[in-house]
This record gives sequence, structure tokens and C-alpha cells, in this order.
Amino acid sequence: ATDDAARPAAVAIARTNGTVSVVDVAVGREVGRLVLPFPATALAWAPGGLLVVACRRDLHCVEVSGF
Repeated sequence: ATDDAARPAAVAIARTNGTVSVVDVAVGREVGRLVLPFPATALAWAPGGLLVVACRRDLHCVEVSGF
């Protein structure tokens, strides 16, 4: 979950089918989805609304916007 006071609260959810969803907590709806070739093994929020996703040996840094 995000804890950046400048942005709305959001939760990132990794699924075994290789998708990562970002859900806006205030309205309870998905605001973004990332499709990976393999399931994510770790998620972390970085400053500025960046989501870091670990997938196998790769790290992906994704800017989450739109909410």
C-alpha cells in the first residue's frame, strides 16, 4: 500500500497469472494493470508513485498515474 501523503492511497496486488493490479482504495476500483510474462515475486512502492516489481531476475519500475 502507498503511504505518500501527496497521492491517494493505493494497493498493488500481484497475482499468480502474471498480472499486477493497482487499486485506488478511496473508490475501490482498479486504476491500472500490468501484465508480466511470469508472476511477480515482490512489490514495493518508491517515492513519486513509482511501483517496483520483481519478476524472476528482472526489476521493473512502473509509474502509476491516473488516480
